[in-house]
Amino acid sequence: ESGRAIDRFATVVRFNEYKLDEFAPHVGRKTDLWVLSDYVCVKLLNKYPERRHPVLVAIPYMFMGKPYYHQRRKELEQQMTPEQLGRVTFVSPDVAADLIERHQFGERWPSSGLLTIWHMLAEHPQLYLHGFDFFREIDGKIHYMEDNHKANHDSYTEQRICESLGHKLMRID
Repeated sequence: ESGRAIDRFATVVRFNEYKLDEFAPHVGRKTDLWVLSDYVCVKLLNKYPERRHPVLVAIPYMFMGKPYYHQRRKELEQQMTPEQLGRVTFVSPDVAADLIERHQFGERWPSSGLLTIWHMLAEHPQLYLHGFDFFREIDGKIHYMEDNHKANHDSYTEQRICESLGHKLMRID
């Protein structure tokens, strides 16, 4: 039940199709930044027009071992409305490339969570995480809300990267 502690932070970041209502005692209600993966970005912007938060889109630099970022960003920008584009920023290609260059993902790609951590650490000396569990399934789900999504991320690589960041990442548990 970390909701009240989470809501006291200056900036609270939520991901993709987050849910708050019945989970508020555990995850809080505050949202300052909505992070979307490139895979669900346009779909969720259209599905939740009431969410008026600033949006950060996380695009992997490489996908399945091939260059991806620039073409995918161009596609997304063409699919968004002017209003949506006005609220959207993107994890920079330099940040996305740096993560790939420092760590080998092979045919897999970093999650939007890890891309966001890498992005945020460029501006903040320390981050607090809640619920970031490297896609370990709990009761057959990888998210806290009802979900049947399966991830193709390398959870061991992501965990190793986060552990290597040491004191820069703190957990709220």
